[in-house]
Amino acid sequence: MHIIKRGGVYYFRRRIPQDLVAAHGGQREVLHSLRTKDRPEAMRKALRAG
Repeated sequence: MHIIKRGGVYYFRRRIPQDLVAAHGGQREVLHSLRTKDRPEAMRKALRAG
């Protein structure tokens, strides 16, 4: 699963393929908050996000 915990809140994290990095302004990964501190809920939200 592509989730990490930072400061008690879970985030969705996914690498951008190397051939698409330029199209994303040089960004190498997508990272956004799932707005939850509950792991099972974070996993459900991550499935919808990615």
